[in-house]
Amino acid sequence: MQREQYKDQVVKLSHGYEDKAEKRRQKHGIDNPHAPDSAPSSVDQAISDSNKGHKLLQKMGWKSGEGLGKSQAGIVEPVSHHVVAKF
Repeated sequence: MQREQYKDQVVKLSHGYEDKAEKRRQKHGIDNPHAPDSAPSSVDQAISDSNKGHKLLQKMGWKSGEGLGKSQAGIVEPVSHHVVAKF
């Protein structure tokens, strides 16, 4: 209901405006483009092969289990974080 109201407002404000994002959402069936992923991020679990970052690294020659960098001497494990309580 809200989306249709917004659509009506846009049409009233600017004739000839084409909401391309709305067309993409309808075409691909995405109701909420800002919804969180089904699985939260984790440093304990490897990213899937379908992940964009994983694909980009593979295109640049990286293989799972190798270190980063030209000589593969870089880090192998993700950077971990530690929560420090402040008093």
